[in-house]
Amino acid sequence: MMQKINIPGITIVRSKEDAIQAVKILKEHGNHICAWDTETTGVDPKSESPVGKGTVLCATAFCGPEVNFGK
Repeated sequence: MMQKINIPGITIVRSKEDAIQAVKILKEHGNHICAWDTETTGVDPKSESPVGKGTVLCATAFCGPEVNFGK
């Protein structure tokens, strides 16, 4: 079982329901600029783009303090 980590000011999406809620909040702030970072495996970024390839291990979004994901 995955250990629950709670970090103040950070929302960790652990389930499909969490993901649906996060996407809903992102859609509400559609004109807001967010910075994204993804970590992938199964692709060599030195020789090819990871876009549309490999397996996403983690996706991180920073949308500023104006966007509150509620956790």
